[in-house]
Amino acid sequence: MAFNGQDPSSTSTHYNINKKHTSPFAQFDISSTDVLDTIDKMHCPTCNKNVRYFCNKCLHLVNCPEGSVPQLKLPVKIDIIKHEQERDGKSTALHAKILAPEDVEVYGWKTMPEYKDADRLLLLFPSPGAKRLCEIDPTSFDKLV
Repeated sequence: MAFNGQDPSSTSTHYNINKKHTSPFAQFDISSTDVLDTIDKMHCPTCNKNVRYFCNKCLHLVNCPEGSVPQLKLPVKIDIIKHEQERDGKSTALHAKILAPEDVEVYGWKTMPEYKDADRLLLLFPSPGAKRLCEIDPTSFDKLV
């Protein structure tokens, strides 16, 4: 195998064609997703939008057999603040609401709630000086925003 006319294993310490690749998900017991291949698009019963799996406007499952999509219980409540110009069809943040509907709320930034106990909130925002989540005492907050 050649890369730009050279053997890649001789030009990079990060590339080894003989290295075995292991899945980062190998330790998890992941259910079959075959049922998703059988689901056709359907109109959302609430807004009539033609969707597959879930309505990204109403944020609920559509045409999925009972139990085919896991419902998770998270250890902390999460509020997702989404900019109105972010396309719902491209937002992976909405998947959190589908998978953990009791623990996740999604708000537009113009309609986000006023938080009364801001001292118990943890704002997740990437920045050069931000702490890693594992560096923060989990008893110091009740909700992630």
